[in-house]
Amino acid sequence: MSNTLKKVLSLVLALTMVLALAACGSTAAPATTSTATAAPAAEATAEPAAEPAVEADTRLAADVFPELFDPDTYNEDSSRIYEEVLGEFYELYQESKQYTEADDLAMRFALMAQAEAKLLGSAIMIPLQSRGGNYAISRVAPRTVNSTLWGSDNERYHQAVIVKGDFLTLDEVNEIRAQWGELQGTGTFEAWVKEYLTSNGHELNDEYNMASSSDPNTWDTLATSMEADTEKII
Repeated sequence: MSNTLKKVLSLVLALTMVLALAACGSTAAPATTSTATAAPAAEATAEPAAEPAVEADTRLAADVFPELFDPDTYNEDSSRIYEEVLGEFYELYQESKQYTEADDLAMRFALMAQAEAKLLGSAIMIPLQSRGGNYAISRVAPRTVNSTLWGSDNERYHQAVIVKGDFLTLDEVNEIRAQWGELQGTGTFEAWVKEYLTSNGHELNDEYNMASSSDPNTWDTLATSMEADTEKII
């Protein structure tokens, strides 16, 4: 092959390579220079929009699931379920409370232990508070236990209005709360609550049982600030 022909072939190959590189550059350019494709990456780093606030659902279960609850027989159905699930616990607990003398404390504690086992075995737990307020399942009339901020005397229970036997119903709780709005500050609310509950067939209790997480260590009011001591002293 002559030198001239070799030079022509080399020139053709060089031109082919240049054209190929130019074609590659033109197809790759949009991926590197276009701002449209870069925008999603920038958007991905932005903070997510705040979720809309969810309003609290204050409806009663009977209103949400009318096919499961009959308002006319709710109390009877509730009592029947309680008896089936916690009847043995309640019987043992009531029996244990009959042993009050010092010589009978062993029997009292034994029966209470059995009652506790029945309670735990039923897998029942009711929180004390929800949504910042107490549950309505209680024997203590609402608005009758007030806080008094005075030194360690931060909680008083002597004025609590408590019923024996059945829990307060939802209608009774709502009526008492409504009357609190009318009678607060008049000095007549406590008397009204007692009259209202006794007229509804409730018997008032003169005892208040309070759960404690630990035993008290001292009765010296000036030597303690522990809740386990101060609540018992009060």
